[in-house]
Amino acid sequence: MSRIRVLHLITHLAVGGATENTLTTCRYASPERFESAVLSGQTANDEASLTEFAEKHQIPVHILPSLRRSVHPLRELQAYRDLIAWFRAHPWDVLHTHGSKAGVLGRLAAAKAGVPVIIHTVHGWGHHAHMNPWVRRLYILLERRAAKVSAKIIVVAKANGEKGLADRIGTPEQYTVIRSGIDIARYRDVEVDTQALRCEIGVPPHAPVIGTVSRLAAQKAPEDFLKVAEIVHQRCPEARFVFVGGGPMQAEFQAGIAALGLKETVINLGYRHDIPRLLRLFDVFLLTSLWEGLPRVFPQAMCAGLPIVATEVDGASEAVLEGKTGFLAKPRDCALMAERVLQLLEDETLRREMGRNALEYVSPTFCDREMVRQIERVYLECYRNAKAG
Repeated sequence: MSRIRVLHLITHLAVGGATENTLTTCRYASPERFESAVLSGQTANDEASLTEFAEKHQIPVHILPSLRRSVHPLRELQAYRDLIAWFRAHPWDVLHTHGSKAGVLGRLAAAKAGVPVIIHTVHGWGHHAHMNPWVRRLYILLERRAAKVSAKIIVVAKANGEKGLADRIGTPEQYTVIRSGIDIARYRDVEVDTQALRCEIGVPPHAPVIGTVSRLAAQKAPEDFLKVAEIVHQRCPEARFVFVGGGPMQAEFQAGIAALGLKETVINLGYRHDIPRLLRLFDVFLLTSLWEGLPRVFPQAMCAGLPIVATEVDGASEAVLEGKTGFLAKPRDCALMAERVLQLLEDETLRREMGRNALEYVSPTFCDREMVRQIERVYLECYRNAKAG
């Protein structure tokens, strides 16, 4: 059998879970059975890109300028037309879309262009409770339409599939759960001189550290990260909070640090490429997101043996096992998140026990190679069905 040609469509290549998942799938797909490439819009100037990663691992990337992250009706129509033309000019056996915008436009355009197999991964639904109800309704209607032309809908958490079915998007037979995998050894097998790292970052030798790896964007609620820091600081002034990541809310975040008097407490490192190393600096991992799929930073933190305090959104409870690998709180409940952080800082035995539990749970549940093998099985099944039908 000749190689199956798989094109991945994603809105941009900004640093983040969906991009990492997509490029990992290309990187580890069997070269004897699959030919992989990526079609993407341009990454915004205020976002770090994984383009160099794609180049390093010889993953072909094609750019469609009209596909952009921001939403504009006329621009979406142009992107839709451009996608149809691109698919017709460059035939592929399988189109695998990632993310809401590329997922809707890409799937509808692919169906119009006659792409044989269309697969979509939900890394987290684009519609959520924190948006305008009418806009949310429109997003759901578009997802329903795109689902009708999808052979399979991959979700990274069981909760995402349940949410999709509750919104009448697709059918149960279309859904399959495949965890977003990471390079477990890269995050687990790390040796770091923590005192030297503390000195480098500007953390006092014995200060407890609460950290996150996230984006400075509305979805991640960085203002809540600061609120938790403010509450914890009142009872544990020696604690330090480290935010790894950048994004469009950089200016607001810095202003918030100043306004709350947390200049000595909160350290903003911006984008970094040494995440496995930085995780060894933390005592507790904190994530304050308002909505998610199932964040890849959870298994990354778990590989470092970190207990997690996070918001109970979408697939969070499928990684953060309440009272076993961490604690969950409702979004915006900064008081409870702060209380849980303090509980872990004050109880070293509990902190270490949760860290051990997290490390035991992460493998093989979140292994990148296993993820790719499962995705390959979906490709083969759908491709054979298309050939037979």
